[in-house]
Amino acid sequence: VGRLRDKTAVFVDIGANCGSYTISIAGDLLAGSRVIAIEPNPEMVRRIQDNVALNGLGAQVEVLQVALGASDGTAELFLDERNFGESSLLGGHRRAGKSVTVKVRALSDIVGEIDDDVTFAIKIDVEGFEARVLVPFLKTTGRKPDLIMMETEHDDDWDEDLVQLLKDLHYTSVFDGEGNTLFHLTGQVH
Repeated sequence: VGRLRDKTAVFVDIGANCGSYTISIAGDLLAGSRVIAIEPNPEMVRRIQDNVALNGLGAQVEVLQVALGASDGTAELFLDERNFGESSLLGGHRRAGKSVTVKVRALSDIVGEIDDDVTFAIKIDVEGFEARVLVPFLKTTGRKPDLIMMETEHDDDWDEDLVQLLKDLHYTSVFDGEGNTLFHLTGQVH
């Protein structure tokens, strides 16, 4: 949060859950900033929308009920009924029961063109699906995010080594803790 305080930014919260990152960051950004909260679970989208309204952030925050992937389509979101924050597009023993069909879009279609004079930051926590969202985006986008806060504890579910790709693209890890890593694009933070 501190790296975005008092900046004009585009902040994309992928796997926004109830919106805790969205809410805390939206209030600290300068006018002209965009905050996009992306969450496929219909119940969590309702909670984010309530939290955005309760905090008076409706003008700053756009909430999208969609999952992200390599291309547009649909997918099954497997729900962890004990903890909605652990729901995922990846199945598994913890998510063997209930699922819901969700719309899927590519990240590049959502963020569009981002000016070089704003800070571009992504937070992504999608329970093992991080590589399938970010790899296609990072390989095709011209404007790379300045900051990426990513859940890395499910890297054994990744189909590509996303951390190595970030290193190859000149990202440096500046924080690592509680299963999350903050990557900074060397020489690019505004």
